[in-house]
Amino acid sequence: MTLKIYRTAALCLLCLLIWATPVYAVDEYGNVYPQEIAPALTDPATASAESKALLQSITLPASLGITIPHIDTGKIHDTMPLNGPNPDLRRLGYTETQMLNMDYGDHRNIMNQQPLSEQQIRLYASEKLPAEKLRQMTYGEYIEAYSKITEEANLPTPEQQAQFAARNITLPDANRLCKDFHQYENVLAQEDAMLKEYLEAYYQFDIDFVLSRCQMPVKATVATAPQTSAICPVYTSDGQKIAEGKMLNGVTCLPMRTLFEACGATVNWHAGSKSIQAHTERRDRWLDISLAEQTAQLRVELPEPDAEGYSQYKITQLALDFNYCFMENGSTYLPLRTVAEALAVEVQWNAAEKKVILQLPQK
Repeated sequence: MTLKIYRTAALCLLCLLIWATPVYAVDEYGNVYPQEIAPALTDPATASAESKALLQSITLPASLGITIPHIDTGKIHDTMPLNGPNPDLRRLGYTETQMLNMDYGDHRNIMNQQPLSEQQIRLYASEKLPAEKLRQMTYGEYIEAYSKITEEANLPTPEQQAQFAARNITLPDANRLCKDFHQYENVLAQEDAMLKEYLEAYYQFDIDFVLSRCQMPVKATVATAPQTSAICPVYTSDGQKIAEGKMLNGVTCLPMRTLFEACGATVNWHAGSKSIQAHTERRDRWLDISLAEQTAQLRVELPEPDAEGYSQYKITQLALDFNYCFMENGSTYLPLRTVAEALAVEVQWNAAEKKVILQLPQK
């Protein structure tokens, strides 16, 4: 059986037309936009070093000496726009406008942080993942644990693994070939030339998927840093220095991650939608900030869950002044007081020593 290796010429031409001024970026999850790696796929000889480096960052090990890039398509899929309302996000209090500005990576990262509901626990409970263990997990932790259990259950035998290694076939590719040959022993019974032909077709299919996404827009970015600012030190109530903040017109700003961690919160930055989600350690307060939409929302957990056991939240719009949200040296700065008080952290100003003091709530 011969598999046809194909490439869509018209699609490549379209991609070449929109690469006039590419914007190269990679977020903390390793996701990249298709436009950013397409030059390295279609014309490696003239592609920029940035495009080649980004392609390399999402390229998986190839089997059988195949030279076609083996792309981790999940790193591209997560940049795809969500394209409409989502019931899970609506239940968490997100507006339709916010959802329209999200991508699949944003959705996945938000849902991965949610604790499992009792309904989910009843559905997912098993011998290896009993209910008492699931009650300690977020949805993301459950997916990771379940995937690991499934992967281990579907591994080839040690002898088969040794045979695949000797033939330079990775285990993920061996598993992929099982879709065509049904069992590992059937895969091993094929000649390398046959398996290489199948895998090259799979790799090329992934490349065509990337090129088909080339018209996806890169979303808005945040403002650059103001020209002038003063330095303002920020301390905890026990005297520990957190950082040197920047004071602009009397407003102290801190780098996003430093600020949230100082407030005892976990933060996630979603590069695709230029949005921020943070929550307190107890997960009773959630802050959602869209720098692209210039909106901020605070969700505070109510004492009682709903009839199905899901947490309920009181949702309010946060009066965040986006004039004090800016980018400097790769860090996103946010106004300290507004963010800290939203997370139930008291902010005090020591006029004598000209410093800010954060008073964390008692646990």
